[in-house]
Amino acid sequence: MKTYLLSKIPLCVMALTGATVALGALGQPSQAQPFPGRVFGCSIPGDAVRDNPFGLGAQPANALIVTTNEYSGVPVQGSIATFSQVGNVSGQGRCIEARDRLNALNISALSNWVFDVGTTVFGDPAICFRPPGGYCGTMTTAIGSQLPGGANSFQVFALATGQTAPAVAVGRLTTNMGFMMEARNTLPIRD
Repeated sequence: MKTYLLSKIPLCVMALTGATVALGALGQPSQAQPFPGRVFGCSIPGDAVRDNPFGLGAQPANALIVTTNEYSGVPVQGSIATFSQVGNVSGQGRCIEARDRLNALNISALSNWVFDVGTTVFGDPAICFRPPGGYCGTMTTAIGSQLPGGANSFQVFALATGQTAPAVAVGRLTTNMGFMMEARNTLPIRD
């Protein structure tokens, strides 16, 4: 009888372990995402890079930030870029556009895509998100993860003011998005 009972314990333990793994898998976000555990937002930067074109202080949240909750549940934030007003679009407005695009692209279907530099329809360099082996040609600026006909990549944001060189900007974007894993952060992109 003791032998019978002991032989059943490992099966019970295995069943319990299997149920725990299954429940844990349902509760965890997919690690196949291009930016797993990352959420993008806009924040107010220091005075030197705050975009306040009219001196009113109404739209100063022009810093693109990334937040993760990977370490003990305590969110860690890093700065990716600061945006200036271009035309009639404020730095905050441009930050919101970039934030929404990055959050929309954070899906497993695009997990092997990469950041690169392309050219906008206005001739400005732009950070783009493209398939591996592809190029930043006809880019869409639409929010969402579906490319419309004729587009082969997504425009994340334009580097309209030229304060950071395009190649440097791509390096800073990828480094600052991954700094939580490497415990290092570079200067943000100055657009």
